[in-house]
Amino acid sequence: MSAEAADRVAAVTSGRPGTPLQVSWFEFLLDGSLLEKHLQNPNADPTPVQLIVQFLEQASKPSVNEQNQVQPPVDNRRNRTLKLLALKVAAHMKWDLDSLEKGLTIPVLNMLLNELLCVSKVPAGVKHVDLDLSTLPPTTAMAVIIYNRWAIRTIVLSSFPEKQTKPGPHQMNIIVQQEKEMTDNILTVVRRLPGAVWTGPPCSL
Repeated sequence: MSAEAADRVAAVTSGRPGTPLQVSWFEFLLDGSLLEKHLQNPNADPTPVQLIVQFLEQASKPSVNEQNQVQPPVDNRRNRTLKLLALKVAAHMKWDLDSLEKGLTIPVLNMLLNELLCVSKVPAGVKHVDLDLSTLPPTTAMAVIIYNRWAIRTIVLSSFPEKQTKPGPHQMNIIVQQEKEMTDNILTVVRRLPGAVWTGPPCSL
């Protein structure tokens, strides 16, 4: 029995009231009904945006082959399910961009919205400006509208001066720099909208 499982058993059998244990991301893979129950709790821990981060983080983890070489994330049932769970959480939040932008970084939100474009079957390689929304299925048109709304909001917000942050530990500075580089790359793409052609990542959903 794992230490986490032992803690759960102890919490149940001790008979002493205590703080509810945080639900782990993998539990949602084991119980298909758990996500809906969890999201109905106004004090859910982790929160919806934290769940989105955890699901996408786990789904995008690189793998290591037998030669100890780092490989891109595996396209398997587990990772596809994690991406779908992230989309379900965002749908529960009614794709509220205000809430999503407050809780998610630009790279994570970009990843989430690209998965939305994939699962909504938005044509890859076609300029969004050339799409006739009235001819698209409602879910496809919704995905295009949400993505482009986010792109415009992101362009506007990125035009404001950034707050200077104090230097932190070396490892943390590296992570911050990597995230900044990813954000800059994403901003380069969204600034070309609406004329840009969305090629999108390989759709796994």
